Amino acid sequence: PAPRLAGIIGLCAACAMLTAYGVSLRWNVVAPDTPGFVQKIARVLSEAHAVMKNRPVVVAVNLLLTFFKLFLIGICYWATFHAFGAYATRLIDMTITANSAGLVAYVPVSANGLGTVEATAVYLFGFLEIAPPVVITTYLTLRVASLTLAWGGAVIIIFFSSVFS
Repeated sequence: PAPRLAGIIGLCAACAMLTAYGVSLRWNVVAPDTPGFVQKIARVLSEAHAVMKNRPVVVAVNLLLTFFKLFLIGICYWATFHAFGAYATRLIDMTITANSAGLVAYVPVSANGLGTVEATAVYLFGFLEIAPPVVITTYLTLRVASLTLAWGGAVIIIFFSSVFS
C-alpha cells in the first residue's frame, strides 16, 4: 500500500543523505565553511556525526525509545479502530499509516495540524479500506484523549507545585 511505500521512500532518503555525508567526510568534499544552504546542511550533519561518534549509547537508546514510541502510537490507533469495528488491517500497517499521517502536523498550516492530519489520515487509511467516518472518529477520540491527559497532567503538576512550595 501507499503508506508502506512512503515509509520505504523516507527511509531510503535518510540512508542516501547519511551515505552522502559519510562519503563527503571521507573525501572532504563538503567543507563546513561552504556558503549558504549547503553550509547549514553540512553543519547539521557534522554535529549529528559528532554526537553519534561521542555518545553512541545515548543515540542508540534514543533510537530504540523512538521506535518503541512509534509502535505504541500504532497500538493506540489499532485498538481504537478495533473498538469502532474496523478490523481491516494488520498492526504494522496501522503503525506506519498512523505515524505517516501524523507527520503532516509539522506543516505550519494549522494549530497542531488540526484538520490537516485528519484529512491526510482519511486519505491514507482509505488505502487500507477503512471508512472516513471511522477514521475521523478515531482521530478525534485520540486527539481529545491526548489533550485531556496533557492538560490534566499539567494542571496537577501546577497545583501540587504551588501547594508544596
